[in-house]
Formats: sequence, structure tokens, C-alpha cells
Amino acid sequence: MKRGFDSRWWNGIMPADSPYLFGYCKATEGDGFTSQQFGLQMLALQNYGKLKGAFHFHRQASNTTIAVKRFHDVVSALDVPVELPPVCDFEDTRATPGLKLVDHMWAHVLEIEQKFGQACMIYSAGWWWDRWAKPYVQDRHKFYERMLWEADPDPPTPIGEWGEPDVKQVRLDIMVPGFNAAVDENEATDLWFNSYLLPTPDKTEVEVKYKTAEATIKLTGV
Repeated sequence: MKRGFDSRWWNGIMPADSPYLFGYCKATEGDGFTSQQFGLQMLALQNYGKLKGAFHFHRQASNTTIAVKRFHDVVSALDVPVELPPVCDFEDTRATPGLKLVDHMWAHVLEIEQKFGQACMIYSAGWWWDRWAKPYVQDRHKFYERMLWEADPDPPTPIGEWGEPDVKQVRLDIMVPGFNAAVDENEATDLWFNSYLLPTPDKTEVEVKYKTAEATIKLTGV
């Protein structure tokens, strides 16, 4: 298993001997929120040589087209590679359980896949999925054919009809020496992690323009 983390409030600094090999950063939520930490976090992961990915938090009240376009635009504004698949986080406790919700969720998945050109990974927990979504999933909703990031620390709660997750959360809100904020710790299967490994780029300097924050940051020694 390979260890990784996610943390919304992380400031981009970690110890050089950090055991984490990958990180996911929250990019957007609903159709009106963009994380202002996202650009800094992605640049930092690049500088530390970690695999990186972005996730979107789904809201039932959002407009699918607007929400996914914002997610894609924010990720595309980065001039660093995003090696890991896009993730949609389904944990909206404000949502109304039912078929209408599940249709909205599935529309998000399809729109993300169309925009990003790759399969969308599902992030959810048994306590949420099995109440809000599972009873209303129809044959046309192919969630269980997608990769799963399980948000249940051990002991895990079964989630829908998935088997073993590709990534699972193992500890929540832990303070790790060298980090400014609590992180959620995750473990990925070797097969999942290795499938996203890329050759190390032959670069000594990379200039990154993060358009959303209207900032230009130069990193050396990448």
C-alpha cells in the first residue's frame, strides 16, 4: 500500500522526509466555491515530487454544467501535470435522498469524464452512500464500474456494491509533524498508485502561472 494525504487547510509546507507519496487537494464545491489554497497546494506537491490530484465536492443544489466547468477550469489553469484522476466527493448531507439526487450525481460523473477525458473516481463513505444513494441507484447509473476512494477509516462500513476500494482513508484529522494543519491520511493499492507513475521530468526550473489566484510563482529545483 502507498500512503497519501488530503487537507483543505494545508499551507504547502511539509517535511522533506514525509512518508506521503501522493496528495489530493480540494478544488471546488457546488457551482460557486473555489478553494483559494488549491493552487498553492498543487504547486507544493509538484515541488516535493508527489503525485497529485484534484477533487470536487458535489452539492445537489448546484447546476451540473456550471459546477463541472468551474472544476475543470480551475484544474486546467495550472501549468503543472495532474497525474491522478479527477474525484467527485459525494457526502452532501444537505441533499434529499432519492432518485433525483442520484440522477444529479450521475450527471456530474458523466460531465467530469467528458471534460477531463478520463474516468471519474468516486469518493464517499458507507454512512452517506448507503442512506442517500444506494437505495435509489438504477441500472443506468454505473457508479460501481468506477474507482472508489473510501472515506471510512477502519473499521470500514460497506459501500454500495463496490468491493475493495482503490484508495481508502485510514485516519482523520491527524496532526503530522511539519504540517501546519490536520490531514486525512489515505492508503492506495500498489496497482492503483503505480498506474499513474510518470517518468521524472528533466527540469531544473518550472514557472507556474496560477490564473485563478492571479499569481505567478517560480519554483526552482523541481
